[in-house]
Order: sequence, then C-alpha cells, then structure tokens
Amino acid sequence: MLILVLAANYVLLFVGWEGVGLSSYLLIGFYFLRKSGIGCRQESLYRESHRGFCFMLGMFLLSEHSVRLTSRNCLKR
Repeated sequence: MLILVLAANYVLLFVGWEGVGLSSYLLIGFYFLRKSGIGCRQESLYRESHRGFCFMLGMFLLSEHSVRLTSRNCLKR
C-alpha cells in the first residue's frame, strides 16, 4: 500500500496497484473453508485482473501523449 501512495511514476503505481490486488485476493482466500469465501476469492481475482488491464490500457494511452510516465509530466499538458 505504501508503494501505491508514494509512487512517482505510473509504472511503480501499477506495481503497487497489483500488490494491493494480490493482498486482497490472499486475504479473502484465507477463508477457504467457507463456500462464500471461495466464490468471493474468485470474484476478487476476476475484478482485479480486469482493473489491472484497464490500468495498463490507460498507461499505454498516456504514453502516446507523453514521453515519460510521471504524473508531473502528464499533468503539464
């Protein structure tokens, strides 16, 4: 979570984003003895992978308009 907050560029922000998603998946998957825990774990994995793909798509679109993937450089324009 600290990487997500202190990231200086969007690539590091993506790494933090995926780390939080993995932590969420593992935390929800801790309750594997409950049937609801298994279903919620799979739903969490699906949602986080979809959000990660959209985040990567957004980084790709930003990279077309900007040379560097830093927040300061992208906000100047």
